[in-house]
Amino acid sequence: MLSHRALGIAGVSWALMAAPYDAQTVALNESFTLSVGQTQRLHESAFSITFTGIEYEGRCPAESTCIWQGDAAATFEVKGDGPPQSITLHTVGSTYLPRHIEVLGRTVSMFSLTPYPRDYQKTPIDEYVAHMSIS
Repeated sequence: MLSHRALGIAGVSWALMAAPYDAQTVALNESFTLSVGQTQRLHESAFSITFTGIEYEGRCPAESTCIWQGDAAATFEVKGDGPPQSITLHTVGSTYLPRHIEVLGRTVSMFSLTPYPRDYQKTPIDEYVAHMSIS
């Protein structure tokens, strides 16, 4: 009886360990999403990216009228061949507020950051999702 339980537990552990690797692998130039704390790995590569947080949220709330759209900055840790690097990507996209950045021989792009802010409501950190690709 004990051996069946041990095999069952070993089988469950293997399944839990194998599933995230498959689910967290992305092909070059493929769009993907990351929640804060989540990591995505480039298929057949040591390159990976982790969404580490929101540096600031300064976008104009959906119910407001603003003279500028504002900007949000998301932070990421990139690992690959070489030491890990921290990067910041922005929702605006300009020379000083980049939406795309070259790091460790790849270009990391953030196309959007959801949810969009609402008036008088702070977005919980675990609700943010970055829409991205690696090329």
